[in-house]
Amino acid sequence: MPSHRWQSHAREAEGMKDIQDLAQDLWSKRRENFCDWDQLACDLISRTEEACYDKYDIDLNPQKHPIRLQMCGFNQLARALVAQQSGHYQDAHLHISGAIENFTSASLTIWEARCTLILGFLHINQDLVAKALENWHKSYRLGQQIEDRELIIQSLYSIAIANRVHLERYEDAISYFEQVLNLCLASDPPYSLTGNVYSGLSKCHMSLGKHIEAQDFAQLALTFARHFGDAKTIGWTLELCANTALRFNQVVQAQSLATENLNHWLNIGDSYGIANAHHTMLRLYRHLEQLPLAFSHGEQALSYSVQMNSPLLLEPLYKDMAELSESMDNLSLSLTYYKHYMSYRELSLKSTYNREVSRVAGELKLENYRLRHVELQSKIIALKEAQEALVRSEKMNALLGLVSGVAHEINTPLGNSITLTSFVIRECENLLAQTEAAYHSQKHLMDSLETIFDAQQRIEKSLSTVSQ
Repeated sequence: MPSHRWQSHAREAEGMKDIQDLAQDLWSKRRENFCDWDQLACDLISRTEEACYDKYDIDLNPQKHPIRLQMCGFNQLARALVAQQSGHYQDAHLHISGAIENFTSASLTIWEARCTLILGFLHINQDLVAKALENWHKSYRLGQQIEDRELIIQSLYSIAIANRVHLERYEDAISYFEQVLNLCLASDPPYSLTGNVYSGLSKCHMSLGKHIEAQDFAQLALTFARHFGDAKTIGWTLELCANTALRFNQVVQAQSLATENLNHWLNIGDSYGIANAHHTMLRLYRHLEQLPLAFSHGEQALSYSVQMNSPLLLEPLYKDMAELSESMDNLSLSLTYYKHYMSYRELSLKSTYNREVSRVAGELKLENYRLRHVELQSKIIALKEAQEALVRSEKMNALLGLVSGVAHEINTPLGNSITLTSFVIRECENLLAQTEAAYHSQKHLMDSLETIFDAQQRIEKSLSTVSQ
């Protein structure tokens, strides 16, 4: 190999340790204020850019060069983190997939596992629960393989969240949360995720109707987050405590926590957190019957949620905005929001149905097919019928909410049209009688025609209102 090739490779090897240190620093700070680590990401991208795009030697195959592969992997990882933080999930998905491919080829297991963990987050934001769980189980196995405590904790925690939020298997979620809690509390000081784990336990107990336990865990979550948690952990626990206080009608406390939560996420610059915080403010001001303020926060939440195109955010938000618009007597806007809500609701129901079908199909493989086939097939049919019935019910509920307002808007101009039509008929009969009597003066005839023309114009206007 010519000397310039050896020199280039040597320079790459010397700089590789610095790049790995920079990537580790970025990974450690990724959950903090975006402004604090954005520069780290930009530095990592610029320092690895040449390795990805400068093909200085046609005889060198970058796909077979370990250092080049690592540099390309770090470049893609940094780009993915920036895109994810900004809510551009499609771009983030593309970059993180490339990073995984490069790290796998370079046998850099720890970074392969970390990128797989992020890929799970991106899948869950698209409501692809099965794929997300598959990635998190993989990152958990890789974490065990290399004995990385952080990976094990974060993977188990993500699996617990999926069981709570998407699968609604609260007992299973509690089991995973307790495993994570034991690992977090075994650290000294407690692992930064401890506050999030207490938050998850609080929400599980709330869903199971254990309200006292839920409130206790919420307070523990905020306490641990303030002492040991990172910026995002503090944000999520603030939101939890604000919603819990609102549920127990502790309005003053809820307003204080919700305001602190919104300011906190705005300071971090995380789109997902900001959207959730504005949604919490919407619920708070709607509870206080300050509808214009609630609507303003709802619009802010929508602007961030639409940008991210996250069904998890958009479905409940469109529903709340539809109900809020209806309360403000804006029926046209309410109908628009209801249409969006029904679209995402139908997707959610289909996704739930598909997951249940997959689960039932899995049972078919595990159980004796001959004995269980008929029973499980009937479950699939019942699930499909239930899904269709639920979609129909949701659509009817949305339409019924508009019927009273629409009926009022139609009845008034329609009644006017009917009355004026009767008047026109009578005037025409009078005009015919006058014509037959051969009135000597044309003035009465002109007056009658003008009256009929005016009535006809009013009929046209009223019917136009009905048509609109």
